Amino acid sequence: MIRTAMLAILTILLMGCQLAAVKTEPEKETLASKEAYWDLRAGSATYDDVVAQLGPPVYKKSQTDKSFTAEWSWYRYGVESPGDAMRVMGSEVLVMKFGPNGILITVSSHVSPHFSDGPPVGKPVDKPPRK
Repeated sequence: MIRTAMLAILTILLMGCQLAAVKTEPEKETLASKEAYWDLRAGSATYDDVVAQLGPPVYKKSQTDKSFTAEWSWYRYGVESPGDAMRVMGSEVLVMKFGPNGILITVSSHVSPHFSDGPPVGKPVDKPPRK
């Protein structure tokens, strides 16, 4: 009887630990977390590893020594005040430098300034009349 009770308690505790380990909501990936993730892999991750996870870069520039820099960017959306249309508010940029062998050397990031004069997302830009 005591063994059965102990086994039941142990089973309940293990189930509770298993449930606590399950994430109920996906964690939002931030620019800082992307930079930290890839910074830990500098010296071992390859350009192909990065492209496999982030997709192709939006910008890539080769140097004379065959090293290169690549950039990935993500737009930030938002509204300036309640009732406004959603606009592009800026972008987050992840910059990575790779050696001639394609191995990640350095990682940095920055956030672009607020775009205040862009059109609302999804709304066509009014073109001036032709003369």
